[in-house]
Amino acid sequence: MRTLLIACVLALGCGNDDVHHLNDGGGDAAPPIDAPAIDAAPAPGVVTVTVTGGGVGIAGVVVYFQNVDSSLVAEVMTDGSGVASATMKPGGYATVIQPGEVGSLRAAQRGAHPLGSAAPIAQDQLIFTWAGVKPGDNLLDDLDPPSSVPPDVDTFDITVPTDPNGSAAQYFLFTTCAGIDQVNITPPVTAPPLRRVRPDAVATNAPVNITISGCSGSADMLVQSRDVNSVPLDTFVVTGVPVANGSDVTLTGTYSAQVAVPLSLVNVPPEFDGANGGQTFADARGFLFESNNVSFDVSTGSDTELLPVPAFGSGITAATTIQLDSQGASADEQTLVSFGPVASSFQLDIGATRLANWVTQPQVDPIDEVLGWAIAKAGTRPDFLMSEVGTSRQNATPTADSWDWVVFAPGDQDGAITYPTLPTDVFDFAFRDTDDTGLFFMAGARAPGGYDAARDTILLTTFEYLDEPFLLAPAAGTGSIDVQAIAPRVGVRARATRPLPLRRTWSRR
Repeated sequence: MRTLLIACVLALGCGNDDVHHLNDGGGDAAPPIDAPAIDAAPAPGVVTVTVTGGGVGIAGVVVYFQNVDSSLVAEVMTDGSGVASATMKPGGYATVIQPGEVGSLRAAQRGAHPLGSAAPIAQDQLIFTWAGVKPGDNLLDDLDPPSSVPPDVDTFDITVPTDPNGSAAQYFLFTTCAGIDQVNITPPVTAPPLRRVRPDAVATNAPVNITISGCSGSADMLVQSRDVNSVPLDTFVVTGVPVANGSDVTLTGTYSAQVAVPLSLVNVPPEFDGANGGQTFADARGFLFESNNVSFDVSTGSDTELLPVPAFGSGITAATTIQLDSQGASADEQTLVSFGPVASSFQLDIGATRLANWVTQPQVDPIDEVLGWAIAKAGTRPDFLMSEVGTSRQNATPTADSWDWVVFAPGDQDGAITYPTLPTDVFDFAFRDTDDTGLFFMAGARAPGGYDAARDTILLTTFEYLDEPFLLAPAAGTGSIDVQAIAPRVGVRARATRPLPLRRTWSRR
């Protein structure tokens, strides 16, 4: 197939190549009668929005479907399954007027909604808009996502071998059960045994009782020894360990010294004056271990630092996270995540990877309904954007109205996110120059599959992109996720509504 495609390109004879070929009559051949028109408008199709709470559909939620010019395609209330849909052209908007405890409009102000019993609106209301939607989208909004960690809680005794390293004084356990949190399994100090131990016998520590959740019957486990100052020494990994409440777990294995992995940053642009880095490791069962961060001195445009990590074997994915710092040259912070099979070294070309810096804080233009900001010339653009603007309208009666509006947009709106003009039958959410508006967060991301792959579930993973993008890296394969966010997020605007839901996707949990 690849050979055929190359031959077609070289011959300029495949597809619409704008080369005029002569037919028997000496003129251009007419296209077949059933051939699509050249530059035909994109075909419309069905866009679906599903609103759930704890995975259960919520009925009666107002959803607007609009074209790119804000003209209304349909206003639909979700059915008993929490589903609303409309047939529309690519590139338009889908907007959910969030139901639930976050909103409570006074009935005297609104009156009956023309479609029926609309969700309460206005005070501390939350709105979600997806821009650039396409036919086939099934956009998900779960008000109360089910916990990604299984509810099982296991209490058991665990026994691990003693590290022959004479400096070993503490032991810590890392598992795929409940993420990468460590459990101290250092046994209590006891008197040495009276009986003699054969020289070839494997010494074990005393059993330690622990409680852990989310194992679902089995787990992969990593044991790490440390010295009296908690400096890591040696590790070993055991996979597929059966776990049951009340059982006894005995791990066997040989400790290996940590290895020093060189992390190298090259071609660092001058606007970045520093960087921090680290690695997170996972396998098919989930996250297993996270390294300590290292700091880079990039004043000369490059730097290499050694990161101590366990000596992993095959089947482990390493996500290397680099956070870039700047001295006021930009308004954003950037996090670059590269993932792939665990390797003995890592190098990243920052100049070729970084996103174009945002150099001003985003501001709302109430006339054009645009959130706009300035962008530096150097760097690449994100695949998609995420933003939240809070608005308070003080002159509303009987009390002030306030709402937060979250918009997801394709990367071609970098620098200017255009908000749709919503119908006013529920409430007039259009920005006014007398409104008090403030930015809560702003982020852009470049990820595998781009906006098309992220759009359906982006609402469920927004804060992973903002805070822990390595959580979104798959447990297998190779790729990268690059994120820029307005810095600092904390303190930009006090948040009056519930946080967006979190969901970890690099795990079976």
